[in-house]
Order: sequence, then structure tokens, then C-alpha cells
Amino acid sequence: MQKELISKKQAAEILSVSTRTVERMFANGELAKVKIRGCVRARLSEVKQLLGEVVST
Repeated sequence: MQKELISKKQAAEILSVSTRTVERMFANGELAKVKIRGCVRARLSEVKQLLGEVVST
């Protein structure tokens, strides 16, 4: 199973927040980060799940 990874900027755009907020979400454990050779990425599926939780509340 291949997991699609997105940048902090893309995650911020999907969630309609700043990249700093995405960084805080990484730090707080709200969103898992994936590091690839120093590049930080997020799983698209997790971002969509967060977005679904926000929309449903």
C-alpha cells in the first residue's frame, strides 16, 4: 500500500491554516510527520481525517 505524502504548505492549504499551525500540530502529536532526508511531510489521509473531524464538529 502506497501512502501519499504532502508538504507542510499543502497540508496548511487543505486545512485552511498557516504552516506554523501545521508545525504546532506536528509538535503536539495531532498530526504525524514523516521525515525524508530532512524534508518534513504529512500523510494526506491523516490530513483528510483531521479535516473531516473539524467539519463534523
